[in-house]
Amino acid sequence: MNLYEFEQPYEQASEQPNAQPNAQPNAQPDEQANEYIITILDCYFLFIINNDSRKFGKIEWEDKMAIRTTMKQLKMYDYSDNEEVISLVPEDKVFDLKLKYWAVKELYFSPYRVYLGKIQRERFNLRFNKAKKYVNPRENTYHFLNYFIKSLQQDFCKEKKDVEEAKKHENQR
Repeated sequence: MNLYEFEQPYEQASEQPNAQPNAQPNAQPDEQANEYIITILDCYFLFIINNDSRKFGKIEWEDKMAIRTTMKQLKMYDYSDNEEVISLVPEDKVFDLKLKYWAVKELYFSPYRVYLGKIQRERFNLRFNKAKKYVNPRENTYHFLNYFIKSLQQDFCKEKKDVEEAKKHENQR
């Protein structure tokens, strides 16, 4: 299941019959869409931390293990060994972890997969915290995840350009 494939289920129609030109949009559909995305995050997180071999959308067992390995590389706690510990972790931290797991999954199934092996914990958390500064993940999870993932992708592209420039300078010597 890919976050980018989600349709916003409650998009507002721009041309409604009998619509008033200055009418204020109803905020409830956005809240329902956000709750839907949070539910998907919860299901995905439970899938990742459980040790059974079920599939979640297109994610196979090998993909699940690769995503968990990346999270271990980022020194994110792996709850698969002791799922009871998760009840002791504050809810905000668990929510942040769910968002991070989802972002790693999205990158894993994208062309940016090659950069996951080189990603550093500090850089990943910096991008996460900057994204939280600009978009509240509780209020608009969809936009937060898009912003966070895009910032990671831009960081990867910047790193790639820096490496290419360093090689150019080395070859000119």
